[in-house]
Amino acid sequence: MAKLINGNGNPAVYAAEDADMLAGIMGNVTTITAVGNEFAATASGANLIEVADGVILTQEGRRIQLDAGLTDAFTIPSGTAGTTNYYIIGYRLYESASGTQECETFVQLMASASDTIPEDTFRGGATEVFVSLYRVEQDGVNLGTISLLLPKVSGVSQINADLSDFKFRNNNGVPELSMDSGTTWQKVGGGMKLIKEGFVTSTTTVSLSEFNFSSSHDYLVITSGDASAQGGTNRGNGMTEKTSSGFTLTISIPTGTGNGIYYQVLDLR
Repeated sequence: MAKLINGNGNPAVYAAEDADMLAGIMGNVTTITAVGNEFAATASGANLIEVADGVILTQEGRRIQLDAGLTDAFTIPSGTAGTTNYYIIGYRLYESASGTQECETFVQLMASASDTIPEDTFRGGATEVFVSLYRVEQDGVNLGTISLLLPKVSGVSQINADLSDFKFRNNNGVPELSMDSGTTWQKVGGGMKLIKEGFVTSTTTVSLSEFNFSSSHDYLVITSGDASAQGGTNRGNGMTEKTSSGFTLTISIPTGTGNGIYYQVLDLR
């Protein structure tokens, strides 16, 4: 039967119950939080890697905490000249003989640079859980690249600041998105929109300024005869794909065409 947590008169909240709540809030993804030095790694000599303080929240809400000013050391076995090895270092969570859940460091030799260690859950019935923190390349007797394997999650204030950079506008019927507070814009959505068409009997120039669109749009020009577009790429007789950079379409009337040329300009949205 379900029970009420944090209700008046109810017993204290247990760590496992608190972990379930954190897992739901964080989206069941193991992350490094914006606390302290965020487990920054430093290589020392040919075999030692030290990670600085920080807090990891696992996918089921367990918290791995390295207090401020402390470091954890990971020793990589000595390598052999001419041989490249790959290790994963991180934390092993396990149930002790007394039934409590504990944490210790681990160093694991991997079969390849892409090999991974699955992260199980206590809630799913596992008795040990491996949280992979870094992949370490060992080039001969020396340590090489140290690659972080966990995503970092920003605090709420930073997320709000990042979101403020996103802006949306409807530009003459075309949706556009900016990710730098409106300095530059990119079209979003799909499909094509007819923005100009006509029938001409003499040489005619069509320029981007007529459409009042931002510089991020691409266009497709279709004509019933030959058309030349400055900087365009021909796509068969009478078809030209144009980026907006320096957009100028000149529609000419070749000999033998007849009375004129019909044209369409489509925005590739």
